[in-house]
Amino acid sequence: MPNAFDAAAGTGVVSAATGTLSHTNNGNILWVTLGHQSLTTDIIGTVTYAGGTMTRAAHGFGTNAGGTNVGYLYYLAGPATGANDIIWYASGSAGISVVSASYSGARQTEIPDAVGSFGFTGVTTISGTIT
Repeated sequence: MPNAFDAAAGTGVVSAATGTLSHTNNGNILWVTLGHQSLTTDIIGTVTYAGGTMTRAAHGFGTNAGGTNVGYLYYLAGPATGANDIIWYASGSAGISVVSASYSGARQTEIPDAVGSFGFTGVTTISGTIT
């Protein structure tokens, strides 16, 4: 069966060390992207869904005219179905934005099969390599 989009959710900017996003999942894999600006350190510690710890696949740092930006990508294979909370724990209180997406038909092993990260300074276009 090919991968199929299941559901998505997102937050506005949350300025707290711990935050929650509700996601209703009926798929078999969940991806979560987190981002924050104006901090130069890796502040995201743990991300969970329905009590299960998610795995960090990649993260990257960069700077531009707007400041420093940091992005993270997490996943969880075989997540609980139904409405559950994504909870993130950070070592500082920053403006954090979160987006989640779940899919059905995704493979459950060798995840991910490729990852990439980025770093940039003073650019408006970002490119990278996935290996």
